[in-house]
Amino acid sequence: MKSSRIIQMAALLLALTFLLRSPSLAQEHKHKPAQDAASLKLSTELVSLSVTVTDRKGQAIPGLKREDFKVYESGVEQKLDFFSAEEMPVCWGIVLDRSGSMMEMIGDVYRAAVHVVDEGTEEDEAFVVTFSQRVELVSDFMADKHKLENSILGLRAGGETALWDAINFALDHLKKAKHRKKVLVVITDGDDNSSRIKFRELIERAEEENVLIYPVGMFESSGMFSLRMVGRGPRDDLEKLAEVTGARAHFPTNVEQCREAMRAIAGEVSHHHQYSVGYYPSDTKNDGKWRKIQTVAGQRDGKTKYVARTRAGYYAQKAEEVKEP
Repeated sequence: MKSSRIIQMAALLLALTFLLRSPSLAQEHKHKPAQDAASLKLSTELVSLSVTVTDRKGQAIPGLKREDFKVYESGVEQKLDFFSAEEMPVCWGIVLDRSGSMMEMIGDVYRAAVHVVDEGTEEDEAFVVTFSQRVELVSDFMADKHKLENSILGLRAGGETALWDAINFALDHLKKAKHRKKVLVVITDGDDNSSRIKFRELIERAEEENVLIYPVGMFESSGMFSLRMVGRGPRDDLEKLAEVTGARAHFPTNVEQCREAMRAIAGEVSHHHQYSVGYYPSDTKNDGKWRKIQTVAGQRDGKTKYVARTRAGYYAQKAEEVKEP
């Protein structure tokens, strides 16, 4: 009986020794911290920002370095995990109003709009969306500028203005873009009067997307009186849309000024005038709450030298949205 117990104990010790030396278990133990780190990265995705920096007069400031930037999320400074001042390829979405009030200037304005891509890289791509009461994709992603221009020739104006629906559609289409940097240029001469999506809903959507939206409002060209109305009007809406995405709204009064606006947008997006910044949030809670972003550039002795524009913030992931490693 005693010898039988000794044999059983020896067998048990041998089995334990084998298990402890097992390569698979050793590997599992060895890799566990890496798996934990991977889980953390997946649950706190990189927050990417396109930052435009100007002086107080609106002139672009090139040549800044990582140490010139500070990013705050909900008031807490973040560690920058990514920084680039290199010119990056852009996916452009060009959204063109073809409602009835655009009839007199549609050709010249459209041609000015597509030339916004001329200042970019050879890798840039663009698509064109037009809208009246209906939204239509008239040209999908392409790099050929001449084909892009040809796609809008002969388009006629007529109908009402589903402006918010068109922008919402373009944001959806930009999800197919192959480049990280995404820009919408929206040309309109009127107030929205036939969209299904509400402006408040569109703003919430724009806040969630890392897309720069540059509205170009041709209100005075069409004699639109609401630009000068007391209270909130279409100009305020377009300025709000630009503000929450880190872009800038333009309000030309004629076709030549529209061309100038296109050149200004192209120059701001291209030519090293924007910086790409990214960080993993220090707040790792997946609570779905709004996180306000503030970006500071060129701060010296507590004083901010430059004006930095980027998106206003983002909504954190919800727990059920976190990917499994």
